[in-house]
Amino acid sequence: MSHNQEAVTTAIAVLLSTTPETRLGQLLKVCLAAKVDGDVHSQAQALFQNTDNLAHWVQSIISNDGHYTPDEWQALGEMDLLENIEKFVEGLLTEVEAL
Repeated sequence: MSHNQEAVTTAIAVLLSTTPETRLGQLLKVCLAAKVDGDVHSQAQALFQNTDNLAHWVQSIISNDGHYTPDEWQALGEMDLLENIEKFVEGLLTEVEAL
């Protein structure tokens, strides 16, 4: 398998291991709704290098193309980050480690 095929295999495995209701699923929904240019690998790494900055990271992802789509707003709203971002991050990291 090529490097890209391995990467897609890993991505599919992650998608099959979660649901849209989980914190990881909610984050992935935002990622699927967003149109991001540039070095997306570095942008993805930036999230896990500083999870305390999740709200800013999500904002920069959905605003990357200069447009906010209804799908992006809906996905962002489902994350419910205004309630308790620390709890969201804690749950997200627990889910990621359980993959």
